[in-house]
Amino acid sequence: MQQKIGGNQHPNVAFTLNDLAGFYQGQQRYPEALKLYQQALAILEDKLGKDHSYTIKIFDNICALNQKMI
Repeated sequence: MQQKIGGNQHPNVAFTLNDLAGFYQGQQRYPEALKLYQQALAILEDKLGKDHSYTIKIFDNICALNQKMI
């Protein structure tokens, strides 16, 4: 739904992907979570920049997930 309204690259799509990734992470579905976090990160880096707080939060989520996957 978000993708139809704002397009695949809208920040709201990234926020939804982040939320879904967090859900998957909670279920220990780490590879699926990582893929979604990476998609969200790519969108936010493009739309908001690498230094934006939302982008940094997604990057932090990826780092935390990587620690769990070790």
